[in-house]
Amino acid sequence: MKHQNYRLRFLPIFEDDLNAIVDYIVNTLKNADAANRLIDDVEYAILKRLETPPKSTLCFSMKYHATLRGMK
Repeated sequence: MKHQNYRLRFLPIFEDDLNAIVDYIVNTLKNADAANRLIDDVEYAILKRLETPPKSTLCFSMKYHATLRGMK
């Protein structure tokens, strides 16, 4: 079976929300280590999802609507 590459695109609201969460953790909770772990965990989850994408091209939630497209 041929291995297919995928690209995951996010709406800007995903980045805005993640940045707001990280800012809150760093500036309000004063816990930069937790913010870094969160970013690492999110990145890991995204990379794992790209390894085994859903069969549908539309996925996840309406707020963070993302599309997967096969790349040749």
